[in-house]
Formats: sequence, C-alpha cells, structure tokens
Amino acid sequence: MSNRVELRFSGVGGQGAILAGAILAEAAVYFDGKYALQSPTYTAQVRGGATKVDVIISSDPIIFPQTSEINFYLAFAQRAYDRFYGGNNPGNRFFRDMTEDAIVLVDSDLVTNFNDPPHRVIKLPILQL
Repeated sequence: MSNRVELRFSGVGGQGAILAGAILAEAAVYFDGKYALQSPTYTAQVRGGATKVDVIISSDPIIFPQTSEINFYLAFAQRAYDRFYGGNNPGNRFFRDMTEDAIVLVDSDLVTNFNDPPHRVIKLPILQL
C-alpha cells in the first residue's frame, strides 16, 4: 500500500482551486504530521483562465515533487476539466497521470460535458455548498 496520495484541483481564476490546494497541503503537515507540497499552475489570463494545483501528501519525505499517479481530481469549471483532465483522451498528458481507480469530482452546475470518461465521476453542486 502506497503512503503517497496525489490530488489535482482545477478551476478558473478566482474560484479558489489553488487556495484549496494550499490549505489542504498545510493541514496535512500541521494537523496530521505528513509531508506535503502543492504546485500551482496558472495561465496568462488574469481572471477566468484555467488554473490547477497538484497536491502530494506522504508519510515519507517527497523525493519526486511531481504528480505521476493522481488518485483524486476535482474540477470546478468545464474549461479546467477539458484542459487538465481530458476525459477519454489518452493522448492528454494530464489524463495519463491518473490512476485507474482515480475518483473525479466535478461541479454538476459548471461541468456538464464528460465524453464518457473511464474514471468514476461524482457530480455535486460544489460551489453552491
């Protein structure tokens, strides 16, 4: 059993995906005694551009600070889902980073086009909660 968990949160600028990743990483360190890092990605667009943050949490020191086996993906917006997940497009390098049993959580109001993804997709009105 791996002691490393990899997560990706994505949205558009201003939705809080990157802040959520930072909070999760800090909480894992301060409250659970884990090693954690978060690596945000921005587009050149200031507001409304697709953004993502990758979070790695581990019981051991993190030697390789990039995701390669993402266990959980959260999408707040269709634009971010299309760019950083790719659904059933195995040519998308972000898609290849996902484990077979990865869980995909999407905002049911803002992500509506799935193109039959191979992963389990859970739809919730996240931004309304």
